[in-house]
Amino acid sequence: MRVDVLGAVAVWGDVARPEDDGARPHRDDDAPDTSAPPKVSGLALGGRRARVALVALALADHPIPAERLASIIWATDPPPTWQPALRGVIRALRTALVPIGLGDQRLITTEPAGYALARGAQTDIRTAEAALTRAESSQDPVTSLTLAQPAAALRADELLPQEDAEWLRPHRDAIDQLRARAIEVIVTAAGATDDHHRALAAARELLEQRPLDERAHRTLISALDRAGDRAGAVQAYERCRTVLAEQLGIDPSTDTVAVYLKALRTDAPSSGPRLPVATGAFVGRQDERRRLENAINDHGLLTLTGRGGIGKSRLALRVARPRQALWISLTAADDELVAGEVAQQLGLTVADADPTAAITDHLAPLGTALLVLDGCERTTDGVASLVTALLGGCPSLTILATSRSALGLDGERVLHLDALPPITNQQDPITNQQVQLVIQRVHEAGGSLLLDATTTPLIATLCQRCAGLPLALELVAAQLTVMSPADLLDELADTPGDQLTAVLHYSYGLLQPAEAAVLRRDRGRPRPRPGCGGVRQGVGGDRRAPRGEEPVRRHCDGCRFSAGRAR
Repeated sequence: MRVDVLGAVAVWGDVARPEDDGARPHRDDDAPDTSAPPKVSGLALGGRRARVALVALALADHPIPAERLASIIWATDPPPTWQPALRGVIRALRTALVPIGLGDQRLITTEPAGYALARGAQTDIRTAEAALTRAESSQDPVTSLTLAQPAAALRADELLPQEDAEWLRPHRDAIDQLRARAIEVIVTAAGATDDHHRALAAARELLEQRPLDERAHRTLISALDRAGDRAGAVQAYERCRTVLAEQLGIDPSTDTVAVYLKALRTDAPSSGPRLPVATGAFVGRQDERRRLENAINDHGLLTLTGRGGIGKSRLALRVARPRQALWISLTAADDELVAGEVAQQLGLTVADADPTAAITDHLAPLGTALLVLDGCERTTDGVASLVTALLGGCPSLTILATSRSALGLDGERVLHLDALPPITNQQDPITNQQVQLVIQRVHEAGGSLLLDATTTPLIATLCQRCAGLPLALELVAAQLTVMSPADLLDELADTPGDQLTAVLHYSYGLLQPAEAAVLRRDRGRPRPRPGCGGVRQGVGGDRRAPRGEEPVRRHCDGCRFSAGRAR
């Protein structure tokens, strides 16, 4: 049982359980349990006095004496007959809770010291605070992001918004403090997953909420530093110094100065192709990430393989970013064009010269360097020829290639990516990588998805249908921003094919006719040659991309990387 005190005051009962005789309605063992806990909210709880009494009891850590509760309900001016009036308010509340099995003393108890909520009763604030405590102690940034989200969504002005009594002030301050802690966790965890856009947005939100708090200023400066925005960090520090001087007449503390100096000492990024910007946080793959980080410490060729949509590019980016790697997104349609495209993305002017020799001359002086060749499966022969030449002329070079299959070169090391681990009965769902990915993408898209007794089995069923493929999980997450898990499962149940095909087929069915036509037309077609701009190379000659192509790119957002941004 739980009491929600923010927004519309509500009481949730327990999920219905089988009778003591063991009887239960027949259901398919594979079908998700969609039973929802019963609820009473709003006017069904009674009038203003009943709701104020319930909120006061929910916020208290100990029984509230009858006289104190009466002063809260009647705003410090109880009627002469306040004792029977108070008993009437409590009796009406208990009666209102009978339909969900919480009448009598089951939720509101009478204690020697006054009135209190029953032992074990939860509130939305305490539940969010418990999750935040777990987030602060978690070593996994994705788990921290998920657990901190409920506390970050709390709003102090949603606590009895029509009331302005003095007794509410410390509780509203506590909610603000709790929300600030949650935002700090989100800033740190999002930065750790390279989701700098989310980290900066959260840091600026915290600073707007607490403009005179140096800790909020330090959080923003650190987030800008992690994002590589040194100029932004300098401007943030100057704003901090100005605000403190004008509003409080003080200088920044030594802690704030230390954070600022650290941002100034951060090495500037090396020249070369810009690393793509991931559209969301990096989720899971801790073991594969460690193996990849260890493997690229050795010179030579390392190929990251796996089926399409398994997350090769995202994992490569996660490992390459701290090392200031050179990133090449291969789009060439012909093996002979690979070296020319790489030279072009490196900013080299080759004219009639040999592009392979130009690339070798450019990389050799760099000594130990990491070159990422993303998307090698289209032109494996051309990539293999280029890699052989580069490693021959640059013995200290490490090349990380992503491809659906190995390049087949001597000395090549291969790291294969499998599907994300399935959900097991012994596992807490919040720790499963598939569940974390779905929840994270829903939150990044502005949706809300919390795991409870109702949604957990539904999310588990959806993940099972995706067969651990990150691309399919992200397509599911995109739909969960506009529909419930139960509704999405109903939609997928009517889609033909195996479970994974059904997920992809359903997402394809959401395309507009023009978008679907572009997707069908481009299926299997070689990508445009480098330098052709917005002109597509087709069977009938050069042809401009139709209007439906950009919406298709939006539907595929996050599935692939291209130079400068994630696709």
